[in-house]
Amino acid sequence: MTGVKAVVEWGYHVAAELGAWELRDGFIRARIVSADPFRLRQAPLYFTVDNSAVGKPPFQRRLLDASVAGGTLSGRLGPRKA
Repeated sequence: MTGVKAVVEWGYHVAAELGAWELRDGFIRARIVSADPFRLRQAPLYFTVDNSAVGKPPFQRRLLDASVAGGTLSGRLGPRKA
């Protein structure tokens, strides 16, 4: 699964806006467009893709073991947001 435009959320706050991203075997790798360093270090974080343009609910998964290096976010995805 790949896409363009997604966010990392902490509660109701956007912790990071993501550009191109790729999801493979439960792991995410994404280019960070902008981020709030404080929010990005909080927990729990959720990877969210807005699917409303295609009439589907948002794709939301908990972001586990997240790391940021060189403008790239990587981590493992966990369960859906409750």
